[in-house]
Amino acid sequence: PLPWTAHEWLSEVVIAIVHKALGIQGIVFLFALLLATTYWLLFRGIRSFRRNILVDLLILVLVILSSRIHWHARPHVFSLLLIVVLYHVLILHQENRGNYLYAIPPMMLFWVNLHGGFIVGFLFMGIFLSDYFLGFLASKGEERLVLAHKGKQLSLVCAVSVLAACVNPFGVHAFLFPFRIVSETYLMNHVQEFLSPNFHEVVPYRYLLLFLIGMLGLSRARLNLAELMLVLLFTSMSLYSVRYIPLCAIVYAPMLSKYGGILIQQYEGRGSRLLQERSARYEKIDAS
Repeated sequence: PLPWTAHEWLSEVVIAIVHKALGIQGIVFLFALLLATTYWLLFRGIRSFRRNILVDLLILVLVILSSRIHWHARPHVFSLLLIVVLYHVLILHQENRGNYLYAIPPMMLFWVNLHGGFIVGFLFMGIFLSDYFLGFLASKGEERLVLAHKGKQLSLVCAVSVLAACVNPFGVHAFLFPFRIVSETYLMNHVQEFLSPNFHEVVPYRYLLLFLIGMLGLSRARLNLAELMLVLLFTSMSLYSVRYIPLCAIVYAPMLSKYGGILIQQYEGRGSRLLQERSARYEKIDAS
């Protein structure tokens, strides 16, 4: 039998406090607020790059429709929120738009006690670190120095985050529990949320995936290494288990915004100009 680890103890404390104060309605409100905050932050994150707002709105709708299969009053919702924040911090660092890496270790301190999804945070950091390292090996001159500096910064933050994540009632065993769960064949084959998505049913995620494939196929731009690794990893996870679809949708969102904007700009037809004009109008409304 799999020894149980109370890896969500802090979430349970928060839920218990809210339930005691406000009852079941308070629980509903808490998780509705967390979900709304998650997707609002995701939208504001992709909008911070000031790309086509109509494309960004379409992406948000598809992400929300794809993610609602896992909208439950459960601790994994805390992980969705924290993944959005961490992902955006890593993108800003990669794109030279601000260094907020210092926020990751304290975030990890809470995350490890809220939900086992903190492991995904380390997957993200590992992928971006790999991108810096391989880019360093392939580059020369000033670019090589920049990548070396970024890699050192993220390596230090990752090491401090590991130490922060060890501050939990179970120490290093908290790192092992998520892997023990996914290695349990019986759970993977019999618990519904661990099964692969059934595409014979209405699965909005398939349109998000097809949208990404089509956009990348038509765009002249290509994924960078970190984006490619993220797409391959989380697409594989989402096809293996339906519970990873909300994570995969979050991963896709910034890429769809980025390459969707590039795709519209590279075509000079009437439809493209009309879309850009309409987008400019809505952007003024959004900024007001």
